[in-house]
Amino acid sequence: MDKILFVLHLPPPVHGAAMVGDYVRKSTAINAAFHSKFINLSTSHSLGEIGKGGVVKLLRYLKMLYSVYKEVTNFKPDLIYITLSSAGFGVLKDSLIVFLVKLLTRKKIVFHMHNAGVNRFQDRALYNFVYTKVFKNTTVIVLSKNLKKDVSKYVKDENIRICANGIPKIDFDPLVIRDKQQTEHPRILFLSNLIEQKGVYVLLKACQILKKKGILFNCVYVGSEGDISKEDLDNQIRNFDLQDQVTYLGPKFGDEKYREFAKADIFAFPTYYDSETFGLVNVEAMQFSLPIISTAIGGVPDVIENNVSGYLVQIKNEVEVAEKLAILIKNPDLRRIMGEKGYSNYQNKFTLEIFEQSLIKIFKELLLEK
Repeated sequence: MDKILFVLHLPPPVHGAAMVGDYVRKSTAINAAFHSKFINLSTSHSLGEIGKGGVVKLLRYLKMLYSVYKEVTNFKPDLIYITLSSAGFGVLKDSLIVFLVKLLTRKKIVFHMHNAGVNRFQDRALYNFVYTKVFKNTTVIVLSKNLKKDVSKYVKDENIRICANGIPKIDFDPLVIRDKQQTEHPRILFLSNLIEQKGVYVLLKACQILKKKGILFNCVYVGSEGDISKEDLDNQIRNFDLQDQVTYLGPKFGDEKYREFAKADIFAFPTYYDSETFGLVNVEAMQFSLPIISTAIGGVPDVIENNVSGYLVQIKNEVEVAEKLAILIKNPDLRRIMGEKGYSNYQNKFTLEIFEQSLIKIFKELLLEK
């Protein structure tokens, strides 16, 4: 049986790359197809630690480097899979892992890119040097066709593979199922970590516009604190006089998270996050047949069909977000039709089983080339 060493992000903290990493680690199909070992690439154990230094994180990093050395030397994998950071300090940190692996073995290396940003940094001398060395003689997996251009300067098209993320089908708890008609006003859901670039305040400003127009709605924010704290968000809600319309519920996981999706009528995710690739949370919303308002950034247009399963708006444009929200709030039949289209797309493209089989196929093709 071929051996694969997976060096990948795992929770905590919970974010898209870590969620997918956990799916890979726990995948019965992948573990049945290959002899697998896993190393956690994350040195941050909470959202607050991301982007910060410190002795503890340095020690975690050194321990992880040693684990990579030990497994490459002793396990002798036929393929090394790394969820490489795309930009900033993250890629400099990850590059040392790549250089170590290349020093220890000539086996194939495949990078699975869960964030974008290579083309934003490639004109800087240091990063151009690092990218040139890191991507040499490797294969890169991107999440959608739109993201191929992010690495095209360094990786030939024939060495780029596409594998859309997928999520498991939900076994609904009876408490999750509800009749959406029981709600007094249409319910808008934002579910993501409270990071400003995820569009937290863009949506809030859109809600303010809706209120001024006399449109009735409720909006719920769900997610862990990031660069925006609970206090920050609550203060802005008060400043915009939205206490009766907008509520922050904190982080939700498992059935509690699914319950919030099931209660919602519209999913809003107006992200302008620099490294946005896929917006895994959009797929979660599609599984609950929700029409989605998001942005045409990264690979999101490959997930959401504009004017079919939702709307793609310009970044940082609260007026356009408000316009699309108003259309959906006033038209329950349109919400249902768009939600059904999204659910069909989820079933046909974005299930965990489809993701697993796509990844296995890529691995087997690469291993045949050895």
